[in-house]
Amino acid sequence: MQKIHNPMFLLCLLASEATAGPFHGCTFYKERLLAESWPGGQGTGCFDVKVGNIGSCSKPNPPWPSRPAIRVTAWYPAYIVEVSFRVGSSIFATGVDTAALAAHIRLAEQHWTRSLKDISPAKSMVSVTGDQNQTDASLMFGRVLDVPYAATGWSFTFGSADSTNIPACYRGISEFSPETWNDTFTSGDRKIAALWAPANVLLCGAGAPIQGAAAEIGAAVGAVSQIPIPGGQFPTSAAGCAVPLPVWAQQAGSLTGPTALDPARQCMGTLGPVLPRTGWTQSSDLFSSSQQVAWRTLSLTAEHQPTGVSIAADDKWQIIWPPVESPRCFTPGGLTRPTNILPNELLKDRLTGAPVPLPFSDTNTDRKGRSVVVFAVWKRKTSCQEAAKWGAIQADITAGRAVRINACRVANRLDGMP
Repeated sequence: MQKIHNPMFLLCLLASEATAGPFHGCTFYKERLLAESWPGGQGTGCFDVKVGNIGSCSKPNPPWPSRPAIRVTAWYPAYIVEVSFRVGSSIFATGVDTAALAAHIRLAEQHWTRSLKDISPAKSMVSVTGDQNQTDASLMFGRVLDVPYAATGWSFTFGSADSTNIPACYRGISEFSPETWNDTFTSGDRKIAALWAPANVLLCGAGAPIQGAAAEIGAAVGAVSQIPIPGGQFPTSAAGCAVPLPVWAQQAGSLTGPTALDPARQCMGTLGPVLPRTGWTQSSDLFSSSQQVAWRTLSLTAEHQPTGVSIAADDKWQIIWPPVESPRCFTPGGLTRPTNILPNELLKDRLTGAPVPLPFSDTNTDRKGRSVVVFAVWKRKTSCQEAAKWGAIQADITAGRAVRINACRVANRLDGMP
């Protein structure tokens, strides 16, 4: 994944391409998000940049002793995670330059439908037919995408957000692990979840330590994880793109991944156990259920698709769609609820703000943002900068915010989003 450090070049490219769908590196400079993404100054907002004093870190200086330098820490937008009620339909794939994403999500829908065609329809009409006109409030889908053109607004003298420019593919798509996501009897996640269930009552409740649980579960996992690999080849992702997985590959990823044996990975904070990683949720609260689906999507991608996606304890999440009263960053699964997702916001046309008529008869509903929740995942980066850059770093923080707001205005007008 290449890094681009020329925001103005990217701005021109972005303007000529009419943006990579509705969300991109400049989205965070929209008026409804700016006050929480980067209010200004150090230690504010999701960006939360902090500049240490000279001597807060050191750089090698052979053959002399190391020389004093400046430690800079900041959070950058890394991924956007879509949570949708509709199989094979993505709001990310609606831009002028997102033809590759549209093809990728169509492939995912085909894999989902083909893989689950023999599953009883009693559980979900969506999971069997793949019909976008069918909805089920209990089954949701998740997709992970690098933030397109992230360096346009997040390239600094002290570091840059990773940038994919025009997105070629998704990092993760829930429909590529259909048996796992639909929680069928062949799901490896279901086996691990059953083994962890007694311990998770405490782990995900009072947070009590479980002595010996990992060792006991490790022995049980060893007894059920003998997964035959056809041809001895595990499906691998190409260029960071998610790929369709057969049942055996999903089982192997679940039963041999880090989550299978790590007590620290079993809970989504107050959201309950991460396993099984399924789109079926138990919460009727959209804020909680969409977090569950987003977390499981990231976790499943990390273990089923080697595309570099990760979940870290210091990640910050932000709701960037639908519009919410307080889009400040929060700790996923935390005790603090930053805002509410109002159902009426999900039933508005994203271009006009007018109510969308019911019933759900429009197969392109996700293009209007209906029934879609989108999270941005901010990740921490730390660098050690030369002491001579101190003035440039300070200028980047104090004056750079206004420069980037102006530079992003063109891009933010082109995407049609409020």
